[in-house]
Amino acid sequence: MAVQFSPTMQAYMAEHNIQPSQVCYLTICKAVLDRILSGDKRVEFREYNEHYVKKFFVVKDKEITDLKPYTHLLLQAGYSSSSPRALIKVSDIRVKLPEDTAPQSAIGKAMYAEAKTEGFGLDDAWIGIALGSVVYSE
Repeated sequence: MAVQFSPTMQAYMAEHNIQPSQVCYLTICKAVLDRILSGDKRVEFREYNEHYVKKFFVVKDKEITDLKPYTHLLLQAGYSSSSPRALIKVSDIRVKLPEDTAPQSAIGKAMYAEAKTEGFGLDDAWIGIALGSVVYSE
């Protein structure tokens, strides 16, 4: 099923040359969306599993070969057509595996720090999506 964009969001996307194929749709709870909108939460985490690996990455012969060309996330707080939504730029997408214990880059360090506050342990595997600016919300 294709993501349904409201007419006003479609107009914004057209004006800013954002193609629907560049937008990854995820549902989240309202409290988390509120934290993102306030700037308190800068990374969205997803479990490292087959579903999310296939959602964010190109996979060939069971190996990740590339990122899918997402430039934005459409986060929706619930499944109702009237649920709050936000279109957010994607700054980076990273995988953290259990054997990864010492991030080298500044963004990796920031992701690990936020993962810790979100309840992830050092042995956990996750996909972290670094969030850029909120460009549209409804």
